[in-house]
Amino acid sequence: MPSAAAQLTALLEEYRLALEGEDFEALSGRVYRGKIPSADLKMLRSIFDNADELEVELEAPDPEIDGDRAQMRKVEHRMHFIQARDRRERSFNLKLTLIFERGDAGWRLTRIKR
Repeated sequence: MPSAAAQLTALLEEYRLALEGEDFEALSGRVYRGKIPSADLKMLRSIFDNADELEVELEAPDPEIDGDRAQMRKVEHRMHFIQARDRRERSFNLKLTLIFERGDAGWRLTRIKR
């Protein structure tokens, strides 16, 4: 079985792919493994509503793991996209902390903090 750090790194890639695909189904099914918290949903909707052709690069520190909880502080989200309203190319960087929890089905994202 892969280490907890390797499992979290794989989950981070699932998260990145779901962001690029603007895919709420993948986010709720494979990343959060359940309901997306309302604050996270609001932020994700804002990104998806304003960005077309979203490309995302993530730069993450090693996860801080404490038993069945983990976090990655200040994960840099480098986003390149076409602004929906004026069709201009844009880039935007955002640093977010990702909070994870391990359950019977493995690791899942539980919260995104600004």
